[in-house]
Amino acid sequence: MDTKSYREQAISVLKTLVSKGGNEISNDDLIVFNKKPDETGQYNNRLAEIYDAMFRGFFHCAEKGLALVPEKLVISRFGNSIQDNYPDANEVFLRFARTYWTLRVLVLDLMKEDIEWIGGHLLGKLEQDIGPVFFPFPGPVKIPPSKRENFQRELIKESGADIDIEEFVRGNPILIRDKAARRGCLGVFLLLLSIIVILVFVF
Repeated sequence: MDTKSYREQAISVLKTLVSKGGNEISNDDLIVFNKKPDETGQYNNRLAEIYDAMFRGFFHCAEKGLALVPEKLVISRFGNSIQDNYPDANEVFLRFARTYWTLRVLVLDLMKEDIEWIGGHLLGKLEQDIGPVFFPFPGPVKIPPSKRENFQRELIKESGADIDIEEFVRGNPILIRDKAARRGCLGVFLLLLSIIVILVFVF
């Protein structure tokens, strides 16, 4: 796609997210979206309203598993379908993942081709606010899975989306994996601690 096509696709996604979040984008908003990020100034209050609607709208899209761009773009970029990537997930989680990963593909394309406009930055911020909470990437800073789960529950509840929170948590392979890894680390720690206690007692 050319730059114009990326931007048109992004504008379409912005409209969808804002509409699902209970607001609407006006022609004046579209003009603001196309400005440079350093020109936000006088539009900050309106942009805050729009972002709030976008954030809520994401969860309402995820409730239905709405693909924000064609799902085949996820496969072409990452090599696997969403279902293949999360074979142990339930349908509630997969619907959420479909909306997130199609958003991420769009943002990655914008970062490469056309990110320096307010609309592009709004989409980038949304992905950055959702991704680390629900789909954390490896790195030095790690949030314990119990805290992440609580934050996920809170965000889903506050969004007002009709997502079965218990089912989402139950079928979330990332939380399941991280909780199991944490229990494993705790088990190793307790084993080492018991060995140290025995050695100290013996010697």
